[in-house]
Amino acid sequence: MSRPVRNGFPPRDQVIRASSSDPPQAAEDPDRFLAELVRVHHTLTIRSVVLAGNRWYRLPERVCFLFGEGVELARHLHRHQPADGTRVLADRLVDRAAYRVVAREYAPALDDFREALHLLGEMRVS
Repeated sequence: MSRPVRNGFPPRDQVIRASSSDPPQAAEDPDRFLAELVRVHHTLTIRSVVLAGNRWYRLPERVCFLFGEGVELARHLHRHQPADGTRVLADRLVDRAAYRVVAREYAPALDDFREALHLLGEMRVS
């Protein structure tokens, strides 16, 4: 069994091929496919971290921007589809907070975590 299958992740090139085969309608109405784009981006981000393996010293230069992009995509989803986007945005913020703790960026990690808790609190109320 290949390593990606054992880890529960499809090979990165397979995910990239699948995400690049969007139907032509995706260009006409990107919001319709936004949830799928957010999901695929998250898979690529996590896969990139897994591929970094035990080279944590190189992690910030390789994946830092991916967590930021994931949060921005989730914010976009949250604006256009609040019912689905709130939970996704909170999840992406927690992911980025965890990354920031690993990178020893404690204040920004705390900000992300607080924002995620605030979003989850709004979900309970509504």
